[in-house]
Amino acid sequence: MKSGFCLYCGNKIINDAISESSPNERTAVINHLTVLLEYFAELSDAIPYGNWEDIYDEMMGFVDTTLLQDADCSDAWYLKAASHVLLNDIEGANNLTKKGDLKTNSYGIYSKEDVHALIEKNNSKLQNSKTRKS
Repeated sequence: MKSGFCLYCGNKIINDAISESSPNERTAVINHLTVLLEYFAELSDAIPYGNWEDIYDEMMGFVDTTLLQDADCSDAWYLKAASHVLLNDIEGANNLTKKGDLKTNSYGIYSKEDVHALIEKNNSKLQNSKTRKS
């Protein structure tokens, strides 16, 4: 069993589902997921200013590269879903979350629960903005 701390939120991670691939392959995927978290933070910061398209395109390219390294990486699917939440595409996020649910390799970087928490946060922001407009 491997354990550590999430680079995104700081929570302790105990990871039972480490892939059977070599340690170097796992390290490469974890490094890619770490970069994806950085892209996700940049995307989150850029959306209010309207200059998010290039960051989103780069992030999706990196998701694809990560999935080429480990096609069963659920974290990559969940990060892809989370990016759709930021773009207010909740239906797309839910569909991507379902794809992540089918994958067997979790590196403990981003989870389904993280996506759902982001959806709740997004819904709360939308409700607050509607209340202020009334």
